Amino acid sequence: MITFESIEEKALAGARISEQDALFLFQSPELVRIGMLANHISEKKNDDKILYNINRHINPTNICVYDCKFCAYAKKPGEDGAYAYSIDQIIKRTEEAVKDGATEIHMVGGLHPRWKYSYYKEILRAVKSSFPDIHIKGFTAVEIDWLARKARLSIKDTLLELNEAGLDSLPGGGAEIFHQDIRDKITAKLTAEQWIDIHRIAHNIGMHSNCTMLYGHIEDYAHRVDHMRYLRNLQDETGGFNAFIPLSFQPHQNEMGIKRYTFGVDDLKTIAVARLYLDNFQHLKAYWIMLGQDIAQLATKFGANDFDGTVVEEKISKAAGGRSGMHLTKEKLEHIIHKAEKSAQQRDTVYNPIGLPSVCEARSPIADDILREINKSPSKAKIAEVAEHAHFHKLLRAASNIAISKTEAKASFEVGIRFSAQDINSLKKDGHHEKLDHLKPWSKIVFDLGDLDPEAHNLNLNDIKHTLGRFTLNECIIASHENLWEISQQENIPYSDLCSQIHQAGATKIISSDLKSETSLTHSEVEMLYTSAAQAYSDVSGKVEILSTQSGSPLWETYVDRLLVIQKISKNKKIKSVSIQPSPESEITPVEYLRAVAIARLILPEVEAIITPLTAIPTLSNKMGIGTEYTQHPQEKIVGLCLLSGSSGLGVLEEREITVASIIEDIRSAGLEPCCNLRSQSLIKSTLENLDHMPNLLNSN
Repeated sequence: MITFESIEEKALAGARISEQDALFLFQSPELVRIGMLANHISEKKNDDKILYNINRHINPTNICVYDCKFCAYAKKPGEDGAYAYSIDQIIKRTEEAVKDGATEIHMVGGLHPRWKYSYYKEILRAVKSSFPDIHIKGFTAVEIDWLARKARLSIKDTLLELNEAGLDSLPGGGAEIFHQDIRDKITAKLTAEQWIDIHRIAHNIGMHSNCTMLYGHIEDYAHRVDHMRYLRNLQDETGGFNAFIPLSFQPHQNEMGIKRYTFGVDDLKTIAVARLYLDNFQHLKAYWIMLGQDIAQLATKFGANDFDGTVVEEKISKAAGGRSGMHLTKEKLEHIIHKAEKSAQQRDTVYNPIGLPSVCEARSPIADDILREINKSPSKAKIAEVAEHAHFHKLLRAASNIAISKTEAKASFEVGIRFSAQDINSLKKDGHHEKLDHLKPWSKIVFDLGDLDPEAHNLNLNDIKHTLGRFTLNECIIASHENLWEISQQENIPYSDLCSQIHQAGATKIISSDLKSETSLTHSEVEMLYTSAAQAYSDVSGKVEILSTQSGSPLWETYVDRLLVIQKISKNKKIKSVSIQPSPESEITPVEYLRAVAIARLILPEVEAIITPLTAIPTLSNKMGIGTEYTQHPQEKIVGLCLLSGSSGLGVLEEREITVASIIEDIRSAGLEPCCNLRSQSLIKSTLENLDHMPNLLNSN
């Protein structure tokens, strides 16, 4: 019988796990536990170093004879957007790369029907003659096959001639998914055996290569394991692969009906399982271009040891809806890696180190029993030390256990509309606002007064009560303790009385504002405001913000200090939920945010829910998804990780900015069930009924 323990025993002993073991891991809901094991194996192979290179992608042409259903890049001759670089244009881009310190040119593109085999050799010779030290990693197996047929040469002779002209190694593209049932549906390109044979020949003549797997479309877990089996077998035979690169599917302009980006949970599970199954691979790449910088950073905690490079200009995934940008500087790469608690090491294409590593600050081990006792007696300094230095995965697992036990493996969210103070003033003047056009009977309404200017005196208690009276069919929430307090002071009303009057006017809750930071409030002021609100309401919702220094380091003691204030109140008062948010002026990355969420869950066991508001989750990829029927926030990639790190819900989501189906799938990708208030339960039910199907990866759980 396969168990996680049996797989763990094999992996730790250096024994090989089977295809059945890998499939078991894919189907397991224990992502953090899998990640912890994968991270351990990765660090055993590579210490704590995350590698990167300074490179430049050059895609010579997007004109292609093939018409693959998953591809958004290829064009036909004369089609709008079709292009083909001249040799001079390629040389110019290479020159720019060399000036920026690049050691590698990554060159792949379409199969241009009018480019002769000799033209490709001219490109290679021109680049090498101008820049003899640059490493050219170019041409996928699909391109090599195409060129061999054009030249009427064997694959071996084609590779030898291209190598002589300047081609140094092969990238791993064109592999897609090897299983023929899937391959027949997405591409007419090479069979798995042909792709493998081209790389075998390259390895046998002394050329190294990478290998890839395109996942997140119509394949299932078994197809992924089958794909990796081919790669592991060839690596056993030749040892010629430099790195394995899982490629997450980008959904823009595809012909397969794929309508959304991959789940962050699935991205990380794929990385982790690959690290454990591909035991003969030294390097596993978190390709930030397709994963996004956020998931790529987290992937370094789940088995990846390579972050790719500076890239500069990558058009293939961009055409398919890639939203991570196309360029990272060396400084930004190292910064992201350090924020993941890893050291950064520049490398060349074949993984020789360049220079000395940029070492991350050493982290002291924290005793595991501290995690169990953290809410009882440790000092603020000790808790802050745990927040910063505790084993990442153990911290997340401890917090997740509390969250899941409290919620019975459910995750909450509400769907509604947010009105700002400015919107309320507009309603006062005109009696109508465009947001009313989207109002449904089940819509929760949040009147967020965080943008209120107290000195303008343009909104008073009667205005708020009158506004609440207009929406008696909806559940209404007032946000911003601080600005409500300002109104109470202006009108000389005790804050507890103001809360009571707002409650009587129809507000079901007062919460902290998403539009205004509470960091200016003292601990005693926070205690007074939350305690006063608790006198009028059956529950209180608070907020704790995590700040950072100017250099970007989280201020853990300041964060813990505010959590302890909430802990004190929650032991006697009715604090039902606490929202965890980075303060607006702080630079907090996903790894640090998950630590903050977990430590909040551990310190506040009396609080029913730790909330990670969707739009407050920090992200390094700031572009919205394009080309899908969903409006997808970049933060949706990280939602599942938040819910597996101690969070119990996502707060109130703007129905104009999200798709309920998308959020439901995000929650279920983490192995949890979505839930919300009674008004919205019918919305979830109807959405689930109308979903055509959950992705295959979820069906196989």
